[in-house]
Amino acid sequence: MELPLFIPELEDVFCMELPALIKAWNLERLQMECETEAGLQTLTRGSSRVWDSVNGELSNRLFQWMQETISTLRQSRGLDKAQGEIGRWKKMALRAISVGMLVFAPEMKDKIISLFSRCYDDCLGNPSFSHHADEIDRMLFQVAVIMGADRRANPADIRKAGTFQMKPALPRISVVGST
Repeated sequence: MELPLFIPELEDVFCMELPALIKAWNLERLQMECETEAGLQTLTRGSSRVWDSVNGELSNRLFQWMQETISTLRQSRGLDKAQGEIGRWKKMALRAISVGMLVFAPEMKDKIISLFSRCYDDCLGNPSFSHHADEIDRMLFQVAVIMGADRRANPADIRKAGTFQMKPALPRISVVGST
């Protein structure tokens, strides 16, 4: 006998509730959810619908964080603060990517590259900031690489897991010896 990991009604609840939690949690809590085998990471592995809803909000949250960080680069003393924030952002994004919880949409990557490019151009156009242009270029490269391609082991298999179409959800719990 095989039991689905999630019934459709429970999956619906997770898809509605988890994005709101991701939006409300502080960054430390999000980092914790990406580092543990319990909680959010386990739920996203059990259902492609839950993964889609979590990925959407998590990638949006990290995207907004990066937008805010880039805006600090335009301030007179924003470079040091931006470098620190990008370091924190990289740690969070890399962890979420490494456990298969995060894939950035191409539009997000394009927008971030455009924001960095405008900031780079502004630095080159301002003699008092032109010496920061190389550092901004380096930060852009680091962020662009992290936001790159889908790094999950086998995205097609992951997306099939937990779907409720004609077959029971994957992964399944097998009970041996039941009647």
